[in-house]
Amino acid sequence: MISADETEVSTYRLYTNGAISVATAFAGPLAGAYLLSRNFRMLGQPVRARRVLWGGVAFTVGFFGVLYALPMRVLDSIPEALFPAFFGAATAGIVEKYQKEAIKAHLDAGGKKGSKLAVAGVAILSMIITLLIAAPLVLKAPPFDGKHVTLEATGAEVYYGGLASEADAVSLGQLLEQREYFSPGGDRSAKIERGADGWYNVVLEIERPFWDQPALARQLDGIIRDVEVAVGAPAQVTARSYTLLEPEVRVFHKLGGE
Repeated sequence: MISADETEVSTYRLYTNGAISVATAFAGPLAGAYLLSRNFRMLGQPVRARRVLWGGVAFTVGFFGVLYALPMRVLDSIPEALFPAFFGAATAGIVEKYQKEAIKAHLDAGGKKGSKLAVAGVAILSMIITLLIAAPLVLKAPPFDGKHVTLEATGAEVYYGGLASEADAVSLGQLLEQREYFSPGGDRSAKIERGADGWYNVVLEIERPFWDQPALARQLDGIIRDVEVAVGAPAQVTARSYTLLEPEVRVFHKLGGE
């Protein structure tokens, strides 16, 4: 075994506390576990290197397993910034306790830091692996927030929020079934919202490439007219398309009040 003391400092690099913490906060615990493991290996501590690496893998799998088991209402109540802050603080604590002095001695002796490019590469790879692990949780997430009804004929789900009622959701679902927006075995959902001003907003899942097609505008005209007749109030339709980051939305029609 070659220890850090027996190795010329110019031949290896160590990742600093700041680099490890930032990578962990942005890319998750797998990034931090790998960088910590790499440091331990360079410092001649292979047992700790293996423990922290596999511990990071086990923690990540267990973490998303716990999230998957939690009700969505609980997940929605957790601030988004909490987890990155926790992950970054945890890895910073490990560096502070087990690696701080060795990193300082290495740098004081003229040793080099781990490259930013390498940190970025580890972060990107970690994010990809984490997304694969988190896939079941992502698939579990409902397409809309709020309450919903399930239609008997097609099994489609219609959500409702604001001042909209369950009856409004049922009416919308039946209209969408008639217009074949919903079909048996399909995976589309919709939502109806009502604001304090009396307006109804119907949110439909429509992929972005179809937004500029004239046929879509004609279909939405018909849907909105049917909705306005059914609810007896002005309405608009909003198309929503999913991206890797956030849903993209566009309001297409606002007929009744104009």
